[in-house]
Amino acid sequence: MNWVFGFVSGAALGCMYISTVAVILVGAKELGYEDNLDTYGFVSGCYIMFTTFGHLVGSVFGGAMLEYAGFEWSLTVISGLFVTCGMLSLGLLSV
Repeated sequence: MNWVFGFVSGAALGCMYISTVAVILVGAKELGYEDNLDTYGFVSGCYIMFTTFGHLVGSVFGGAMLEYAGFEWSLTVISGLFVTCGMLSLGLLSV
């Protein structure tokens, strides 16, 4: 049963990756980048780099926060970050 969840999460992450990179490519074209493989590679590499960097920083920050603030406060802070990001993505907040 574990492989089913692995398959479903992998398919979902693949869909998220493709749609996100497609939107970033549209923005790169609007900024004047050429529509070639160099731009595709650059955008894809940046997306993977920043995603992986976020995993690294999140693990370090989350571990430190859990150690110093405890589970309850850590969960509250992370939940607040998720709610804020959700509201930003829906356009309910502006930066």
